[in-house]
Amino acid sequence: MSTTETGHAQHAVWFTERAGVAAGAYQMAFGIHFGAGLNERALGEACAAVVERHPALSNAVAIDGDVPVLVPAAMKIALEHGELSEESIRAEVARAFDLHTGPLARFTLLTAGPGRSLLLVVAHHLVFDGHSKDVLARDLAAAYRAALAGHLVELAGPVAPPASSVAADRERVAADLPRARAYWTSRWSPAPDPVLPGLRREPPGAGPGGTVHLALPAELAARIDPAARRLGVTRFELLLTAVHALLARYGNAGLPVSVALSTRTAPTAGEVGLFVNELPLAVTPLRGTVREYARTVRAGLRELYDVRAVPLARAVSGLRPSAALTAVSVSYRRQPTEPRFPGVSSTMEWFFPAPAARNALNLLIVDAPDGPRIALQHSVEAMATDAVERIGAHLATVLSSIVDGHDQPAAALPILPPAERHRIVREWNDTARPYPPDSTLPALLAASVRTWPDRVAIVDGERVLTYAELDAAVARLTAILRRRGVGAGSLVAVCVPRSWWSLVLLLAIARCGAAYVPVDPAYPAARRSFILAHAAPRWW
Repeated sequence: MSTTETGHAQHAVWFTERAGVAAGAYQMAFGIHFGAGLNERALGEACAAVVERHPALSNAVAIDGDVPVLVPAAMKIALEHGELSEESIRAEVARAFDLHTGPLARFTLLTAGPGRSLLLVVAHHLVFDGHSKDVLARDLAAAYRAALAGHLVELAGPVAPPASSVAADRERVAADLPRARAYWTSRWSPAPDPVLPGLRREPPGAGPGGTVHLALPAELAARIDPAARRLGVTRFELLLTAVHALLARYGNAGLPVSVALSTRTAPTAGEVGLFVNELPLAVTPLRGTVREYARTVRAGLRELYDVRAVPLARAVSGLRPSAALTAVSVSYRRQPTEPRFPGVSSTMEWFFPAPAARNALNLLIVDAPDGPRIALQHSVEAMATDAVERIGAHLATVLSSIVDGHDQPAAALPILPPAERHRIVREWNDTARPYPPDSTLPALLAASVRTWPDRVAIVDGERVLTYAELDAAVARLTAILRRRGVGAGSLVAVCVPRSWWSLVLLLAIARCGAAYVPVDPAYPAARRSFILAHAAPRWW
């Protein structure tokens, strides 16, 4: 039985599966929708031909000592059949592969009656990547054309035998490893907690996933390429700039964002397999103009290209196995021209969501001829769908601002769409209520205590105070302040964290007839000293 050693990326995927933290996140699928006139015999022959052309699909994983190797599966891949429905599509995409028995791909023709069918191709990431979809779809069309014409279906053999591809990969990694270790020495550090709208918690591993599709307006999509040329960046670099700017505007500093980078070389350009390395690129701080910011992101990405062949786990010791390197990731690929199947109408569907999400948020960008199509895959345990929809709307807003104003300050890029901004600034902030214009804050508190003493006034974590309890706390502190000489016209500096206690303090100062000078404890020491020297409060 022939065996093929696994490459570095394959070994990482296998190890993650073995550690039990993948949960179906490595299922990859695409489909071809067919209209009337499909020749099922020719399609079956075409499927058999591409399986022979790409033997990786027919593999299983065996253990040679402690090392995983690829071996031919006992069962051959044959075209399967089923009924077409949303439920059957989800079930087929989710149906797990047994890595140790194989095979690691399947072809299923789902039919909903004459003139409507879907060829669903599902493969495990161990032997498949995004570019493999393009290769397989192209080869399927060529094999179908030959079978339909009655010719012997014979596709060109593999450009490089699998063993030689693995050997070339290992040689490349060994050659680049010293440079990669030097690169990551100054750039790798434990990731800070991500800041995302609606993020409940960062998932510990892969888990149930959801997908939100972001449809960019046609006029925005049409402006991306001219803007990229003006900024001096590629289309992908501009889109990555928008992602980085959005994350920075959320308040993320130094958050690593994983980017899927192709490791294909000329000999493997036409092969089905796993030729991707995911590496982190830290969110760039918002400095300078949009043009300068985009070029900073470009420079960081191009430095990453120099070490793309080396998996992070080889360059940085001590990394734990995980389905994803970081909480947020980005993958990008250009959609090729759709292959044509003679005698039948066909439409490609390049993406079906995996049953599990690898991390909190993955942005899958497919660059179609009519503009980018963006799918936001997310952990349903980490974020609700409406939160991810907001992130998508924010990304579109930032992207529109970038393509419109390349000389504006990057730190000023808006993230809120007009409707959401109006809701937050106007509707949610519409808290004005009538009250006696000659009243004071202490008098208003006293009136509330008389009217509803047992109603909750403050909630601060687990600390809950009613109006009566708040009034009692304010009275106690007021007495202390008065004994220390605080009275009408006094200035009292307040330098405490925001909490229920800070509100009690402010109300007590007001009850003394004094005024307070706010000094944020998070300010630098020099700033705090300046405020105190300028305001000259007597108490602080």
